[in-house]
Amino acid sequence: MLVAACECVTAGPPLETTVEAAETEESIYNLFQAAVACGDRNKCPPQDKLFERAARPDGQSVAKVAFDLMCNPAVGDREGGLANRIVAAWINNRQKAGTFDAAAQRFVVDQAKRVMSGEMWLPPGVTKMTIDGMQQTANSGRHRSAIIGLLVDYNLPGAEKVIVDEIESGKSLDNLYGQVELLAHFQKDLPHAKQWLDRKDERSLLVGLTLIGLIDHRKINQVDEELPLLRSVAARIDLPRNAALKLVEHVALHEDSAFDPVLRALERHGDADVRRAAADALKAVAAAEASRSTKH
Repeated sequence: MLVAACECVTAGPPLETTVEAAETEESIYNLFQAAVACGDRNKCPPQDKLFERAARPDGQSVAKVAFDLMCNPAVGDREGGLANRIVAAWINNRQKAGTFDAAAQRFVVDQAKRVMSGEMWLPPGVTKMTIDGMQQTANSGRHRSAIIGLLVDYNLPGAEKVIVDEIESGKSLDNLYGQVELLAHFQKDLPHAKQWLDRKDERSLLVGLTLIGLIDHRKINQVDEELPLLRSVAARIDLPRNAALKLVEHVALHEDSAFDPVLRALERHGDADVRRAAADALKAVAAAEASRSTKH
């Protein structure tokens, strides 16, 4: 929820909040403002009109303004959430009509990149915006995760690269796990995970290990591909403590003695907690395998 003091400098008279009949970006923007001002979201004619417009063959203009709003530094959660739902409604309507073609998909991806890149959009008539006395030069990025979710939900081309770029940028540290979880949706092998695990910094290693943990293991060759990769990570003398503990945690979930060499390597780690965790994991794996053998 936006709590900072926002000051907008406008050119000309202030905008009216009434709904205009003409199909212009300004009239659609005003319609969004009227919808947000509704006291009852379940009985809100302006909101109904937005969804009706999104269902029209020319509804892309409504989707465009919705993306614009998500590039507004001062947009609130309610307005941004409505904008996201309008875009989803427009996509759904296009899909039902069989018109969500390559051009429409490219439009969504290009607009999403505007939000992700920090491009700033100001409402019609506004020439400058300051929040807490500071002039804004980029959007707040508060809707980044919702935008990525939209790309994934509709399996849009380029979605995987957008997610990788977002993770690399470090702009969504508060939802890093969520970004990696979305990336795992696309993975059928381990190149992205290996890319991060080949690095030395702790953040990259944690991203790579988290990604491996979230990938559907039925899609990968665990013994011939995953195991050698994990063994190479475990063998590092300078493996950061938190990454080492994450590796122990992941390997323990396999409950497979084939991965014991990873844990034995971690028993020689420089951190006592890592050594202890690795030893405990070895015992747990052995117990799990013994339990399975007695049931067969």
